[in-house]
Amino acid sequence: MPEVQKARTARFGPFEIDFSRGELRKHGMRLKVSRQPIQILEMLLESPGEVVSREQIRERLWPANTFVDFDHGLNAATNKLREALGDSADKPTYIETVPRRGYRFIGELIPAEVEAAPPVQERPSEPVLVKKDRQRMLVVTLAISCVIGLALAYLLVRPKHDWRVTIAREAQITTSSELVVYPTFSPDATRLAYSVDEGHGYEIVVRQIGSAERELAITNDGQQNIQAAWSPDGQTIVYHSRKRGGIWAIPALGGTPRRITNFGSHPSWSQDGKWLAFQSGPVNDLGADAPGVFLPSVLWVVRPDGTDARQVTKAGTPEGGHGSPSWSPDGRHLVFVSIVAGMGLFTADLQTGEIKRLGYPAPVYFDPVYSADGTSIFYGMVSPVSVGLFQVPVGNDGSRAGEPVQLRSGDARVRNLSLSRDGTKLLYSGATLISGIWSISARGKRFSDPAVLRQRMGDRTTVPKFSPDGQHVLVASWRVGVCCEIWMMKPDGSDALMLGSDGLHPKWLPDGKNIVYLSLRGKENDARTTFLHELSVETRESVKVAEVSTNIQSLDISPDGRRMVYQTPMNGSTNLWILDLKSGARRQLTDVNDFVGFPVWSPDGSQIAADAKRTDDDQAFIVSPRDGGLMQVTFDPGQHWPGSWTPDGKGPHHGGAARWRMERVRAGSGDGK
Repeated sequence: MPEVQKARTARFGPFEIDFSRGELRKHGMRLKVSRQPIQILEMLLESPGEVVSREQIRERLWPANTFVDFDHGLNAATNKLREALGDSADKPTYIETVPRRGYRFIGELIPAEVEAAPPVQERPSEPVLVKKDRQRMLVVTLAISCVIGLALAYLLVRPKHDWRVTIAREAQITTSSELVVYPTFSPDATRLAYSVDEGHGYEIVVRQIGSAERELAITNDGQQNIQAAWSPDGQTIVYHSRKRGGIWAIPALGGTPRRITNFGSHPSWSQDGKWLAFQSGPVNDLGADAPGVFLPSVLWVVRPDGTDARQVTKAGTPEGGHGSPSWSPDGRHLVFVSIVAGMGLFTADLQTGEIKRLGYPAPVYFDPVYSADGTSIFYGMVSPVSVGLFQVPVGNDGSRAGEPVQLRSGDARVRNLSLSRDGTKLLYSGATLISGIWSISARGKRFSDPAVLRQRMGDRTTVPKFSPDGQHVLVASWRVGVCCEIWMMKPDGSDALMLGSDGLHPKWLPDGKNIVYLSLRGKENDARTTFLHELSVETRESVKVAEVSTNIQSLDISPDGRRMVYQTPMNGSTNLWILDLKSGARRQLTDVNDFVGFPVWSPDGSQIAADAKRTDDDQAFIVSPRDGGLMQVTFDPGQHWPGSWTPDGKGPHHGGAARWRMERVRAGSGDGK
């Protein structure tokens, strides 16, 4: 471990502590932490890896003439420190408790010689090629949200005859208290365009880098405008309108928008400015881990005037929804992502139509872009073992030419990549995800304020389900390095018990003593789940129930525990299937040519709620488990995803990314209540 006693600062993971100021920062942003937790962290960092006793902490924080409940005070300060670091006493990453002795720092310190230079406000100078072991990092930082993250721009240095780059320096560009998304460079990298919601929907704004000038809003129509892309000549910005749909163009200094396409999103310019590539599907979700594309999206290209539109990829080749396209410098290839149960990274040859896989299957790939010379591709990725910015070499034929390297790590999701035309500056947003379980109690029609049950169990904690008797809650939790945990707890968050660490989509069986889940054991077919397991909550022993599709994305168990309904993609579309848990027999329930999924059984088992695609919207439907008949129950624009049924079984609750609220629908009428 490097010594830090004489250092002014120390860095570990995404954190930096300034000893002289007593400040703790994460990704450059100061955290609100009181003095005592900071003092404890300072003591632990003075002797990393060694135990600091409780008595030593007492002597520094509470001198002999101080009268205080020492044990309570120390425990409270340590808990606040762990909360700031997103750490866990049970499975610590940074602060380990040594029973009956004290604490020690177990994280990995970043050596001083590779620490980032302090952020600067002025526009950074161009990088200078120097020896690799003497380079310092330059970063340009853009805060996109006071809640979920940052946007960063790196200056990149590439040694001659090598595709790998080195990060040079960093500097803060701008801050905002609002959520800012999809930042992008102008061709000369002197201006930024991005989308910001200041209370009236997302609009495209432009601002000069290094300037104190206010943002220039180039759209102001309330149509939820996102995904700006600058034309190579700097004269035009194209974007996606979430409300009106399709791709639109507007002069870079503002003016009258004109429609290019009536469908699609995520536009990308070819370097000669003659073509636009885009995904046919809309953007349904702006969450930190949202993939930004769903089935049955495919890739298209079109002239900037809206002519010569043609489809590039075919549904099902590769399997999944295709999106986030970006051009190679020579205009021959598109790099893109595809989402099924996980995601893949691919290239498409525009001349031959050949598709080649670049990346191993991972939970999420984000917004790949080619390097300026076309020898590599940058992308963000979330995998079970790593989160960050990556680079992979590619050949002239679009195939992978070597193993990928990680350029940046941390818990921020690297998204919305934009490379300057000269290839020396890379801009991206970094969304930080903090997930937990909350509860609301109800007395008649009155609801209590939300109460946290388990804060920061993992990077993503989802699908909470009450046991049949209401005495326990089942949740799934995922974090980097650990996938995928199943937890059981009481409704107040107490007595939390991990039932397993190898499963997805846990569901209660009717007896309340057993659950079923998709197991990661017995991995096959690119490490995707292949078996349904049943687990006893008392003994935590599990047995295999059935072999299932490798691409199951969502499932639910019938109230009698005899059947499972699930969604799976096949031949470019996603449909519902039913599995008999006793016999193992399965049958296809629906037969649509686009998407139907997220099934939820009604309390009596006579109906299934699901959502299905209708143009750019997702609408809630009732599905007959007998013959797969579909009855639409929502009709207004937006994304409607059923989550549960009312206890009386009269209708499903539903919510969505475009609405951010919960409603109830009467199954027979389609009226929201």
